[in-house]
Amino acid sequence: MGGTAPPWLFTSNDGARNWGWHGLVLPLARILVRADAIWSGLELAHRALGLVRRAESRPLEIPWHTHQAIEGLRDVHTSLTARYRERRDELARALAAACRAPEAPVRAPLAALWWTLGDPWRAHVLASGGPAPSRRRLREVLDAAVRRAPRDPMLTSVGSRLWTAPGLDGEPSDPMRIRLSVRWLGSRGATVVEGLQQAAGVSPSEVYGRALHGWFGGLLDDGDRAAVARLAPLVAEALPEAGIRFRALDLVMSGAADSAAWGRLADQAAAIVAEERWEATDDPYDRSIDLPSYYYDAGDEQRLALIERQRRATLEFSMWHTRPGRAPTAPASLLDEEERILEDVRGLRFVMELARLPVHVAQAWIVAPAKPGRWADPDRALTALGAHRRRLAELAVEQEDLDPGFGGARCAPPATLSEFAATLQDQARADQRRHR
Repeated sequence: MGGTAPPWLFTSNDGARNWGWHGLVLPLARILVRADAIWSGLELAHRALGLVRRAESRPLEIPWHTHQAIEGLRDVHTSLTARYRERRDELARALAAACRAPEAPVRAPLAALWWTLGDPWRAHVLASGGPAPSRRRLREVLDAAVRRAPRDPMLTSVGSRLWTAPGLDGEPSDPMRIRLSVRWLGSRGATVVEGLQQAAGVSPSEVYGRALHGWFGGLLDDGDRAAVARLAPLVAEALPEAGIRFRALDLVMSGAADSAAWGRLADQAAAIVAEERWEATDDPYDRSIDLPSYYYDAGDEQRLALIERQRRATLEFSMWHTRPGRAPTAPASLLDEEERILEDVRGLRFVMELARLPVHVAQAWIVAPAKPGRWADPDRALTALGAHRRRLAELAVEQEDLDPGFGGARCAPPATLSEFAATLQDQARADQRRHR
């Protein structure tokens, strides 16, 4: 018998206690364990366990079959996690053995993988014949790659080339090979980047992977070099964070880029970081945004200035929630509007964070309002966050005109960490006095 599951099954405590989680979903998860379907099984166990655990909010009302569903799904998740770690460790050992020789062919695709994850230092050491990476380092890079793979087709384009190099065996059905090679299109970033294929006539991710692998392996041809240069502005316009990678690869391959070019790219990266932190969309596993900093070859003062720009970008959101160490002389109306906006921003950023919360926690919040669809809509939240950020910048200009020094301090963090800490402390004390 077919049909569509009723909405209450996923949004209510009654749904969390439904017999189907024990009678249908748990057996399916166990079948996936027997089939060694690591990724499907982990995804199913994670999502189902998150939904069923909502029943724990009323522990005295949990029936026996819900208890068994929770315990069974936990066992499935634990078992498949152990299998993943076993496969990861096997691949790390194989890579360590294959990388021992300084001229080993597998070094080029592995260096490209490290570079794509935002670690050009290790990538260049490996590609230039330096010491082979330890198995611990290889486990770390594989963990990062596995986490990012479903939403990063540029990463999987690079990862698929690991198995084309002599010295690394692996069946096409191997779970690690599938995870790091299959072109996943479930995320916004992947869809946007690969959506350029129709206009460009080629897959941007495929061009990126082939060119980066060729560059590290000394096999780059003029066609790939030209394709990267042609696609870089298109990718940057469609998805700025992915454009940082493409533009960095274009500059690296040209070999003629000066510090000014890398400095401009670093400024673009800092602007992206500030926006992502403000919108709560930053990805802790994507360090590729920092690629320009590695290649920025300038004097000490210029490099310190670049680091400071990045620090300010990272702290922008936090600084809006702290007032400078003196009372403003700006009209109360400006300060009241600012406070209302910041209060709304806190709620909107929570909406953006819902996707990263455990499923049972996120579900508990989503069903709270009368109209959950609009309240928890991330697209609406993203639009509102952008509008609030622009309005706060306007308010800072107005405050600066009325009270020189105050408005500017609202937009920029203090110069030293000790000053920053003191500002936070002053703000905390002011909040305590206000709520007494």
